Amino acid sequence: MAYQDTELKSLAQKIFNELAPNRKIHLYTGDLQDLSIEEAYQVQFEVAEKRRAAGHHQVGMKVGASNPVVQQQFGLHEPIFGHMFDIIGLENHTIDTSRYIKPIVEPEITFLLKKDIKGPGVTRSDVLAATEGVFASIELPNNRYEEKNVTAQDMLVLDTMAQGLVLGDMLCDPHNLDLRTQGVVLEINGRMVATGAGAAVLDHPANSLAWLANRLVDYGTYLKAGYLVPAGSFTAAGFPKKGDVVKATFTQLGSVEARFV
Repeated sequence: MAYQDTELKSLAQKIFNELAPNRKIHLYTGDLQDLSIEEAYQVQFEVAEKRRAAGHHQVGMKVGASNPVVQQQFGLHEPIFGHMFDIIGLENHTIDTSRYIKPIVEPEITFLLKKDIKGPGVTRSDVLAATEGVFASIELPNNRYEEKNVTAQDMLVLDTMAQGLVLGDMLCDPHNLDLRTQGVVLEINGRMVATGAGAAVLDHPANSLAWLANRLVDYGTYLKAGYLVPAGSFTAAGFPKKGDVVKATFTQLGSVEARFV
């Protein structure tokens, strides 16, 4: 079924009222069980407008479910995306676990844009030409849901659970790197928990941003100069707890750590 705009706006207001990162919530699709992907995006953009109006700072956007295996798990035929507001970790690699319910870690390449990227027809080459540089990074989503049966729609209305992002110290020129074969080792307390490569992200991390720029045309917007855009996880997620040190080591981009206190 299709929901009325009033119902979607009411859900957006409820989500906005419950934005506190350490607040547990119930699945929002519980009240709107037939919520479609496009309706979930409509709610996401409605919440984003409310956040801007309230003075929240948007640092960029993110791509999720860039791996076909994850897409299949959630019944998707493409990745998903979210806005990144008030991101934890950009200024300090020490993460306060009291600001999380269920922290997640994912090793990713984050693009820093020097030019706007507007679809349609954006290609990998267009993305690389608009990129100031790329960072080794650890994205830190926050799963605040009480239930385990989270749907793609539940992730979408929460900006794919965007909460934190830790960047490495080096801003690297992507033209001098093969991002597709870039490898990564994800460790928690010195123990390897996952390995992967850039090809896991839509065959090349820049393809992820090209997809996003072209998808944003449907919503009358675009990727803006100055945005940080994590392209998607190279590996399966890790699940740290208080006291853990998470490290992602990339082939050429260096390493990045996040300490959970």
